[in-house]
Amino acid sequence: MWPSSRKSHRSSSYFSISPSTLVFVLLTPLLLISLILCSLGPQKSTTLSLFSWKSLELLSSFSMGGSSRGNVGDDHGRSNLNMSISLHDKKLRNEELSSAERRGFVTSGIHRIRYSRSEKAEAILAKARFSIREAARNNNHSFISSSSGSDYVPQGPIYHNANAFYRSYTEMEKVFKIYVYEEGEAPIFHDGPCRSIYTTEGRFIHEMERGELYRTRDAEEAHVYFMPFSVVAMVQYLYEPGAIDMDAIGNTLADYVHTIAHNHPFWNRSLGADHFMLSCHDWGPYTSSYVPLLFNNSIRVLCNANTSEGFNPLKDATLPEINLKFGEITGLLGGPPPSERSILAFFAGGLHGDIRHILLDHWKEKRP
Repeated sequence: MWPSSRKSHRSSSYFSISPSTLVFVLLTPLLLISLILCSLGPQKSTTLSLFSWKSLELLSSFSMGGSSRGNVGDDHGRSNLNMSISLHDKKLRNEELSSAERRGFVTSGIHRIRYSRSEKAEAILAKARFSIREAARNNNHSFISSSSGSDYVPQGPIYHNANAFYRSYTEMEKVFKIYVYEEGEAPIFHDGPCRSIYTTEGRFIHEMERGELYRTRDAEEAHVYFMPFSVVAMVQYLYEPGAIDMDAIGNTLADYVHTIAHNHPFWNRSLGADHFMLSCHDWGPYTSSYVPLLFNNSIRVLCNANTSEGFNPLKDATLPEINLKFGEITGLLGGPPPSERSILAFFAGGLHGDIRHILLDHWKEKRP
């Protein structure tokens, strides 16, 4: 009996395989296939990964089932396996989320996406527009303060929507950025009159040159681009009295625009649509016509805002004139109440268009 029993035991040991070895032998081909299909594309890779995990679950169950640890070991193994599968599924979901983020459908605090500066600027403007629309919807004046504090909102029939107007102004103060081109030399560029009826032109140029609230030195983060030339200075230094044309002024402006278009990408990128000029001289509108893109596309801030002179209210803006005799505005802004003012309006130059003619006929030598 002993020899027979020993022979049987030796035969059983020779053909037996441990559970861990069996798992290794069966899992190795699956891993090789997984590596091959991973290179074929994300969808096939995902499908195979799920298949591999389910296969691992089956093999692990088989291995644990034959173990002598009993039910406690089996539960512990299944818990670890379920945790591994859960982590794997979470990884797959994160990969899908990242793909959706790249397409722009969703955003995540985990995955950071690099946006261009122009995209960031547009996102800031979109947020500001949303804020203005929300203020317009809440035009109930319930929160309007009678003081001029931080929550003050102007009132009166002159405003189409006082809340929207005020919110637009506050958003401008927070986010609006202007890049000032540095090309050109004074006195025609970067300078202007500050003690005449054209004071508005000079004061604006000076404020933009030395200001920091709206000006940015980084052209990539700017919303608009300012061309700091003075038409008043061009007339003073370039125009010959009695000349039949303004070619000297117009050609200088055309050369200037050509220079900034050559030195920077911004003009050609928008064909001048996000660029603006400012002029309080009557010749400002005509001067801009020497550069067709400036005349037709750019924003022209003009004191001479007559449609007969080419003013386009869809893109251009009007700016009132001020006459500073000493070049400073300290203590002069605001003025007395309208009922105490003796001057209704003033203008200089000829009767451009119909507005001045009508005002002159109606109010000349008459007390308001």
